[in-house]
This record gives sequence, structure tokens and C-alpha cells, in this order.
Amino acid sequence: EQLRSWEPPTANERESARLLSDSLFARHGSYDAAAATVVSHHVVAEDRTIRVEEYRPAGREDETLPAYLSLHGGAFRLGDVEELINVGLCSRRSADAGFAVFSVNYRLAPEHPYPAAIEDAVAALTWLIEDAESLRIDPERIVIGGVSAGGDLCAVLALEARDRGLHVCGQLLEVPVVDLRDEAVWLDEYAEINGFSTL
Repeated sequence: EQLRSWEPPTANERESARLLSDSLFARHGSYDAAAATVVSHHVVAEDRTIRVEEYRPAGREDETLPAYLSLHGGAFRLGDVEELINVGLCSRRSADAGFAVFSVNYRLAPEHPYPAAIEDAVAALTWLIEDAESLRIDPERIVIGGVSAGGDLCAVLALEARDRGLHVCGQLLEVPVVDLRDEAVWLDEYAEINGFSTL
């Protein structure tokens, strides 16, 4: 009920969505910031640089670990690697699973229309595989995954990886956006909340 009555504090959709997301996470979510160390990478790909945040279990910075490439949600036009829910998810997953987690700050629509986000995901995966040794990850144990729009992007990334000969050993799709038809029965009631009204 709170979500339905919530009014954005500014006209900027990204800023408003970020404020809501971060406030909800601060109220209902948690993670131990000391459980994982974080390093920022800047991956050069053709005419752009992609920011990738790496999370490692604390105390295991020098070990070779399996890797998880994470693509955040946000209806293809919202979200980033600094959003608290993404930080908490990546940090906790790294610590709990013993994985090096790589969170990709892919380009967002509408400034960067399809297939920009996919191109960034492919570039990040290629970088992980090619630089596995220096990143201290096992290139044979890379899992890809994403939430919501990130789940959609991850499903496409799996197909791209197959077609390009990029090895992944699994994928984790969490509430993936896999049906973009506009006649779904839930749209009238929930479109505004989940962002489909402006998708």
C-alpha cells in the first residue's frame, strides 16, 4: 500500500527510483559491509568504458575463485551498481558462496537503446574470461545472472556466449523480464509500480 501512495520527491525518474529503492533497503535489508572487499574496474570496450564492481569474500583476496557476473534490475532504464540493494546482494553472495562477484554498470535506455546493454554484458564476460588469471578467477567456473531486466539481459547473454564460444557454466535468472506483451492481466494495477507504464 505504501508503494501505491508513494510520490516521487523529484521529477527525475532515476533519482526518485533510487531514493525509494535505497530507503526500502535501508529499512528492510541488511548486509555485513566487512564480509567482502570491493574493487572497481574500468573495462575498455571499443568506444566506451564499462564500470565493473568486484566483490571478494574478506580474507580470500588472493585465492582463485569461481566467478559470478551480475546484471542489476531496473526495467532497462533504471538502477546502477551503487544502488544499495545491488551492493548488498553482491556483497552477501560473494561472502556466502565464496565467489568473486562482478557487478556490471551497463548502459541504460533510452540514451543507449538496444543492444547497448547486451554489448556491455558481452564485453564484461569476455573481459572476465580473457583476464581470468590476473583477476584470480577460474574461467571454467563462471556463472552469469541477473534480476528482473538483468535476468532478461542474462538470458540473452547466455545465447550470445553460446554463439561466440564464450564458456559459462551456469546462469541464474531471478524474476526475469521474459514477456513484454502489453495485454497482461496485472498491468492495469501494477504497471506504475514496476515501471511498465514507461517501459
